[in-house]
This record gives sequence, structure tokens and C-alpha cells, in this order.
Amino acid sequence: MGRDRSRLIGSATGTARAAIVVIPGAFLLAFFVYPVTTILARGLATDGFDPFTDLFGSARTRGVIWFTVWQAAVSTLLTLAVALPGAAVLARRRRVPSPSTAGSEGAHCASESNELGAEAAPAPLTEPIPPPQHGKLLQASHAVDRPRSTRT
Repeated sequence: MGRDRSRLIGSATGTARAAIVVIPGAFLLAFFVYPVTTILARGLATDGFDPFTDLFGSARTRGVIWFTVWQAAVSTLLTLAVALPGAAVLARRRRVPSPSTAGSEGAHCASESNELGAEAAPAPLTEPIPPPQHGKLLQASHAVDRPRSTRT
């Protein structure tokens, strides 16, 4: 009886595995592959590639494509020029443990290694901010911002 039961579970798992592949595959065929293939076949059947050669033969279209590629490349390079040095600085910055986490197991510096010698994931730089409690946090922040009066 035990063998029959394991065979039944094994076949159900195989069926479930097949369903995991077949159902999304059928969905992609019905709603992506078939429509895209139909659109391309209809568009290329009448004139072939002539509309594409006309489109890319235009000086205006080539100018638009060049500007788009140039602008994307410059934007990417500027983003990397700003982001990579900033990420390097933040990755090398040591976290100063707060009094609440000092001495606890979780208060590690970003440059410490784990047991395998791999670099540990950097710890967050700040503690999470608690949610405000009926305006008390707002009142406390305004009290700190106000200069104290020296008059008595």
C-alpha cells in the first residue's frame, strides 16, 4: 500500500510540474506569440521591407535615432559618474552603533567579514524612524527647532 501511495504522489507531482509549464506557455502563445506573428505577417506581406528602408533612409529619422542614442549614452555615463563614487563611499563607511544596538550581535561594521571570509552586507546607516504618535513627534521637533529664550 505504501508503494502505491508514493507512486500516486509522484504522478501528481509530475502532472503539477507539467501544468506549471503548459499553462503559462499556452498563455504566451495565445496572447503574445500569435498576435505578434500575425501583425508582422500582415505588415510584411503587402510591401515587404520597403517601408522600413524608406523610413530608415530618411535623414530626419536618422537624426532622431542618433539624438536618442546619444542622449541615452550621455545620461548613462553621467549617472554612473555620480552614482559609482557615491556608492563606493557609502560601502566603505563604517556604521557607528547606536546605544540601543551597541554590544548586540547585529551591530557589525560594514567592513567585517563573516565566517566564510566573504564581505558582510552593510548595515543600515540609520535607525528606523518610529511612526508619529498623535502629533507628539511633530511637537517635539518644533520644540527643538525653536531658539530658547534667555529672558527669565
